[in-house]
Amino acid sequence: MRTNSEQRVSRRLRALGRALAIIALLSLSAGFSIGCDRQSVTIHSDNQPDTDVPDEDPDTGEDPLSEDDEKMMDDDAEHIETGLLSGSWRVAMTEGDAPVAYFDIFHDQGASDAQGTYWMMDGLSEMLDGLSGDLNSVELQGDDLTITFNPTTDLDELYTLTLSRDNDDLFTGSMTAVNNPNEYEITFGRRIFEDDTDAQ
Repeated sequence: MRTNSEQRVSRRLRALGRALAIIALLSLSAGFSIGCDRQSVTIHSDNQPDTDVPDEDPDTGEDPLSEDDEKMMDDDAEHIETGLLSGSWRVAMTEGDAPVAYFDIFHDQGASDAQGTYWMMDGLSEMLDGLSGDLNSVELQGDDLTITFNPTTDLDELYTLTLSRDNDDLFTGSMTAVNNPNEYEITFGRRIFEDDTDAQ
């Protein structure tokens, strides 16, 4: 007959065996379910044709445009030629050529007005150097150009450039300000950069 200690060891071994068997069954069951969830991958040999058919209408998350919609977009995208003033310009004192400001102007061909921005330099005042903002108005009437802007914090101030065209790249004239009694002779010249096609 087995002793009590042998019986205990035997019971423990049987319990351990059952636990291992249960773990093995659970592992097989989990592996089977994971395998079912995986997508199947077909590997074709060199002699077998690829029978997979690509999705001809993949869902990109965007609504496809009809031919009428595309034609309408093409009609709306009418190309507008740029006007004479489009580009970057340099305002400078006639005497000494001290830079007053740089203007970037956006002008449609045939339009009498335009929009733009300014970036002040120190040619007029060191206090204005580095200030920037939008031009108030840009008006071209024939060869006469008038530009207004306010680079100061005084809401009642207004700078006015009154210019006449010398050629397509140069205007000359004067600059005045509401709160400044002085009138300055200035040049307004187009900035030409080395990588511009016009400069070649």
